[in-house]
Amino acid sequence: MLHLQKPIKPHLPLNDLLFVINARTGESSTLFTQSKPCDELQVDPNGIFKFAVDIDLESSLKKEAIREIKVTWNVVLRGWKAEFHMMESCSGKASLVPEAEDLFSKELPLPGCCSNMVTASSLVAEIKLGFCSENYIDEEEGIKDDGKFKRGKLSLAIMNTKHWRYLSMDDALRHLQHFLLPCDA
Repeated sequence: MLHLQKPIKPHLPLNDLLFVINARTGESSTLFTQSKPCDELQVDPNGIFKFAVDIDLESSLKKEAIREIKVTWNVVLRGWKAEFHMMESCSGKASLVPEAEDLFSKELPLPGCCSNMVTASSLVAEIKLGFCSENYIDEEEGIKDDGKFKRGKLSLAIMNTKHWRYLSMDDALRHLQHFLLPCDA
C-alpha cells in the first residue's frame, strides 16, 4: 500500500520576503518601482500565493506613452541576504482601456536539486498590471477622461501550468526557499 507523505512546512517565512517590482516603457522610461515587504501586502484569503499591490504613479502618464511595458519582479530575502529573479525584463503590450489588466508571465527555473530529473518546471511567475485613469467633470459635457493614468494595481502570483492552478502559499515558499536559503536550512 502506497502512503503519501504530507509535505514538510517550508523553512522560509513569508514575512522574511520583500518583493521588488519595476515597470518601464519600451523607451526605458521608468513607470514605477515598488519595494514592498510581504507582510505589508494584501494576501489572498484562500491560502494562495497571490498578492495585490496598489500603485500610485509619481506623475500621471499619457496613455499613448505606455504602448509597450517591460516588468521585472525580484524576491529578496530580508536584509538583502539573497535575491531571486522571478521575472526579468518581460515585455508586453499595454492596454489603453482603463481598468483592463495586462498579463506578463515567465517560466520559473527548477531548483538545482531537481533540474536533471525534469526538463521544465511547469511553474510560471505571473504579473497582472492594470492602470486607472481619473476622470474630471466638465459642467457642460459631463464626465470626461483626461487621457492619463494616475494609479494602478498589480497582482503577483505563481501558476502551475500543468494543473492550471495557483500555488498554495506553502508550495510557493518551498519552491522559493531552494533559491533563497542555504542548502542546510
